[in-house]
Amino acid sequence: MQGTFTGKHSTVKIDGGPHVVPIWFLSDDGESRTRARDIAFTTYDTSVKAENIQRDSRVSLCVDDQSRNIPS
Repeated sequence: MQGTFTGKHSTVKIDGGPHVVPIWFLSDDGESRTRARDIAFTTYDTSVKAENIQRDSRVSLCVDDQSRNIPS
């Protein structure tokens, strides 16, 4: 896993519901496939996802599978 990836990032809204948005992110270049990796993405501090994370740190990330070639 190297380079920029796409996925869906989910945070918890103030009413408890999910807030899901598409994102681009980077993965660290960890040495082992078995250890957890850090991810990095940027957002404005006033965005809904940033405000949600500041209020409730529970998040989820669904990574798009970019290894498959889908015929057009």
